[in-house]
Amino acid sequence: MPIVAESLSHALMSGFLLAPRHQFSEQLHSAEAAAPPASIQLVRDRIAERLSGPIPLTELAAETGLGVRTIQRGFVEYFGVTPSEYIRNARLRRVHAELLASPATTLVAEVASRWGFGHLGRFSAHYRRMFGIFPSETLRR
Repeated sequence: MPIVAESLSHALMSGFLLAPRHQFSEQLHSAEAAAPPASIQLVRDRIAERLSGPIPLTELAAETGLGVRTIQRGFVEYFGVTPSEYIRNARLRRVHAELLASPATTLVAEVASRWGFGHLGRFSAHYRRMFGIFPSETLRR
């Protein structure tokens, strides 16, 4: 429950500080947009700890005391993506780093599978969208 209390406290303080216009309004609004609350940071940290395995949102919600919708809204608000997109992008960055450090004989499918990608076609499309090249091209660099 401390996480819930912290979230409630954060929401109340934000409301008191952000609602009326005053000399610090601009700085507070930009600071508010930059830093997610500790509860959302905790979810992000838990994701980072489990990046290579399954990460059910319901488990993260139970562990952090947040609702699934609260996590979803928090990720969209503070990171600009849904939790599943955040996880996919983090995994893509890990695959990219591993491919850059691997010899050209490495199998892309093995690396992708190790980071939780089961469908190679979708993986390759997401990889290309994020990095501008196919995974196999990364290996040749």
